[in-house]
Amino acid sequence: MTGPAALSLAYRLSAGAGHVRKLLPRRWTEGAPTGGQLAALGDDPLFRDTAWSKRILASQFRCEILRRFAETASLRDLDAFCERKVVYETGFDFARLRQLGRPLILATPHYGAYVMACMVALGDFGDRPVNIFYEDPARNPANAQFEAIFRRRPNANVLLNGRRGVIAAIKALRNNECLTMMPDVYLDVDDTIAVPFFGRLMRAMTGTAFFALHADALVAPVYVLPDDRFGIRIRISEPLDPRACRAGDEAQKLFRITRDLFADMERTFRRAPEHWVYWRSFGSLSSESRRAAPDAGLRGELQQRLRVVPFLARRVPALVSSMDDLADRVRQPARGRPGGAIPASGLCSPATTG
Repeated sequence: MTGPAALSLAYRLSAGAGHVRKLLPRRWTEGAPTGGQLAALGDDPLFRDTAWSKRILASQFRCEILRRFAETASLRDLDAFCERKVVYETGFDFARLRQLGRPLILATPHYGAYVMACMVALGDFGDRPVNIFYEDPARNPANAQFEAIFRRRPNANVLLNGRRGVIAAIKALRNNECLTMMPDVYLDVDDTIAVPFFGRLMRAMTGTAFFALHADALVAPVYVLPDDRFGIRIRISEPLDPRACRAGDEAQKLFRITRDLFADMERTFRRAPEHWVYWRSFGSLSSESRRAAPDAGLRGELQQRLRVVPFLARRVPALVSSMDDLADRVRQPARGRPGGAIPASGLCSPATTG
């Protein structure tokens, strides 16, 4: 049975899933990391005390039940859910965001019941279109589930990543419409930058920041947490405004907006980390942010940067083949920059991050 009553019952029974993990089929648990796997991710305090790992399975089960509800419930039941089972935890809700009078990007990471964020927004925006942007299922088969769910609402406009989708997204934003995006996923490392995230350097797409800059759009981070009684809590952070990025070129502005978005994600995840779906793959999505050892010299610093941003080695092979020669060159004074030294504060110096 997949009716609302059966799903509600299954939802409540899922609370203790983490405590009976060993009794569950492996295919049910393989996406949820254990405390030991989380502890191996680094020195951040979040990974030193991983008691929260027992809550991951319950969150995943509950979010899957909510996804099935969004897929199978009647629109009448969906409307009733949105009216009675949705609680906003901050001073922002979708109605207030609409009143800001600016193009709007809802940044919905894969955290909690993120599908429900779009469904609630579709309902709250009424007849106004909500443009839902994600990777083409031909490239990412996991996205095939989304279109059938979102198109249940007549004001949903699905846009797939690609030249046509990007152009359509910019046009929609310049028409003062709403766009939703998932900022915490990528397919090709060459399309990413690295930003600080839980003591590591996380690979991140700059698409959200790109749309914000080119359409003067606010970026509102949206998080949807499943509650204990078949409902959701929506947490909307203070929107990021691209107008705050006054200095620097476009690359620097893209970095700053992306960095600030991931900083907001980190603050939210720390409060309830069990709801992010990518903890198991976090190690492969990020790199340790420790700098090269003090005695490694500039050559070691360059090697560290190539490890953090690997596509540089493919695009500029000379960085690898002539590493020693390059290190000697950057020791020489450079015009316009006393000493010619490479900035030592991660990927960008304070001057380049705005």
